[in-house]
Amino acid sequence: MKTVIRAILLLAALTAPAALLFAQSTEVTYYQGTANLKDSGGNMSPVDFGTVVNYGDTIITGSDGTVQLDQNGVNQITIQPNSVFSLQQRVQDTKPRTVMTTVLGSVAYKFAQLAGTTEPDLGTMSSVAGIRGTALTVYAGSDGSSLFVVTQGKVAVQAEGQTVDLAVNEAVQVTPGAPPGKKFMVLAGKIDFSKWNSQQESAFANDPVAALAAVGKRMDSLIGQIKQIEPTYLKWKTDLDANRAELKKLRDAGKMAEAKTFYEQKVNPLEVDASNLYLNLRYWALSALSLRKYVMGRMDLSMKISNLKTPSNTTFTRFEQLFSQIDSSFNNAVVPYLVPTDI
Repeated sequence: MKTVIRAILLLAALTAPAALLFAQSTEVTYYQGTANLKDSGGNMSPVDFGTVVNYGDTIITGSDGTVQLDQNGVNQITIQPNSVFSLQQRVQDTKPRTVMTTVLGSVAYKFAQLAGTTEPDLGTMSSVAGIRGTALTVYAGSDGSSLFVVTQGKVAVQAEGQTVDLAVNEAVQVTPGAPPGKKFMVLAGKIDFSKWNSQQESAFANDPVAALAAVGKRMDSLIGQIKQIEPTYLKWKTDLDANRAELKKLRDAGKMAEAKTFYEQKVNPLEVDASNLYLNLRYWALSALSLRKYVMGRMDLSMKISNLKTPSNTTFTRFEQLFSQIDSSFNNAVVPYLVPTDI
């Protein structure tokens, strides 16, 4: 079944409309220190001035790395040291939406307020934010928590079905698997990310099982999105295959005018619908992969290192058991929608 699903997804990628698969150029205008780009094909290369970032690409900065991106001369994105940023796309109400995700670290955004444009969503491992003519910084902690701090405009932060609206100098923290917390004021929009992240790491050290359980709830939410889409996608794909077979019969019989009408009325609508769902499947699957890799993986490594001399520690044993359960769910529900270049 997993092999069949992978084959279906790869076919959908080939038939998806080009307008949905490729981004308008986002260009590196400044960088310093260590910074690499992993493209959608899994290739890793150092960023440089003029490097173009497309949908499916990820930028990873080192401890000395900073990258500034420019979009059409009106939007600026600054990726701080020790950060992971990805440019993604999903479909909402039949329309493609850009999602800029702060997977780890901190990213500062400044967007122009342009009439007639759809501004992107800003994602983290625990939430997503809608913006309107905004300047803000998004922080993503090593435990999967996130923090949104607004310096201009308005932001609506959504997590687990609940939304908190932020205005200038307001902030909100989101814990994995939970709705946004209470918003609070931030003087001049300033927060020390290192200090905030250290607090998250201390909370993890104090109760690693609870922290992992929170991440598990978020993983369940992401898997739930995949399972919600999958039945409809597979049905549409089956219908698409049947209609393509009928289209081939018409073409083989030389009925070209009838085939053209059949394609426009039957095949093409299904291609668009299936492609849109494919993009969303990929979005949720890649989000789950980032959570597994950058949050769960780091948590597990930290626990293994700190318990090298005490492998039978009760807390460590409980942590590893819970980790195994979450990882099993990930492997069963998410991995079928990934390809080798994602890993």
